[in-house]
Amino acid sequence: MVSQRIPIFKYLLAIIVTFGVAFFGISLAHVSASNTPDLAIAPIYSANQRAKNGIFDLTVKPNTNQTLQLKVANLSKHDQKIEIVPTTAYTSNGGTIALDRRKVPSEPSLKVKFTNLVDKKDQKKIVDVPANEVRKVSFKVHTPKEPFDGVVVGGLHVQSIDGNDVSAKKGVSLKNRFAYSMAVVLKESKKTAKGNIKLGSIKPGKVSNQIKIKSKFVNDKPAVISGLQVKTQITEKGKSKLLGQTNQEGMSMAPNSNFTFLNNWHSNQIKPGTYHLKAQFKTNDGQHWQMEKDFKVSLADATVLNDHYNPWIKSAILVMLMLLLFVIAYVWKKEYEKRHNLLS
Repeated sequence: MVSQRIPIFKYLLAIIVTFGVAFFGISLAHVSASNTPDLAIAPIYSANQRAKNGIFDLTVKPNTNQTLQLKVANLSKHDQKIEIVPTTAYTSNGGTIALDRRKVPSEPSLKVKFTNLVDKKDQKKIVDVPANEVRKVSFKVHTPKEPFDGVVVGGLHVQSIDGNDVSAKKGVSLKNRFAYSMAVVLKESKKTAKGNIKLGSIKPGKVSNQIKIKSKFVNDKPAVISGLQVKTQITEKGKSKLLGQTNQEGMSMAPNSNFTFLNNWHSNQIKPGTYHLKAQFKTNDGQHWQMEKDFKVSLADATVLNDHYNPWIKSAILVMLMLLLFVIAYVWKKEYEKRHNLLS
């Protein structure tokens, strides 16, 4: 560990770091409980750093060791205990790349997770950082034996777990918690990988008392998709009347990830039946996709989602299904006993 006092200009670290991260369309996931940052982080660049862009942006080779060194600055007037854990990039349901989770949504196409490349002893580090000082923290990474295509994206999630900064509000203790995620991008090939979007499952749901059609968007390639624009239209199958339309811009997707996109539904009622969703995707760098898919809304879905829904209806449906299963089992048992008696 290295200790050093922080001159005034060190306060700029929190700003400098954001530029490189924004370049890749990856958010820092900075969370705070007040307007004054208590932490700042910055990478220590190694010889294989591709550009000094505020993140770990590395060219690596198969089956090699890489040491990542991170500076953590305590900008507060009290000592802090800092927790740092490696994470794997995923796509949040808001359509942004996030680096704040240990466990990410399952995606079969994701073959190389950054968290699996980090040495076991470095899966969590607790560091004490005195007030107005800096600590250097190292993480060992071992690349896969087999070459990988595209990029592997992850992060080092840095969070204060110190409880010294406590304020009282109406008798409740509130702790200021600060968190940053330092992006890590590993690449072996000089070629720029291209993402690919697929349309997964579609089902109705309710969000904030509004009916939404939830569709899963999948990026099944090891590439970051940024500047994503999405336009969707929903109709009843075989008809042209628009029942829902959604336009959204400025989204991004992590490599080999998926997220749930909320499609608008222009009514507070939905009927059982078969519907059709048409989706158009476009990126700022000229990639585009267009796809269509049917989906069904069952009687049970409509009963639960419509405004007249009574919670007791769901219970009644469940009871009826259980009774039906009981009757089927009883009839089957009697039939089995009858045949058994005939044969005996």
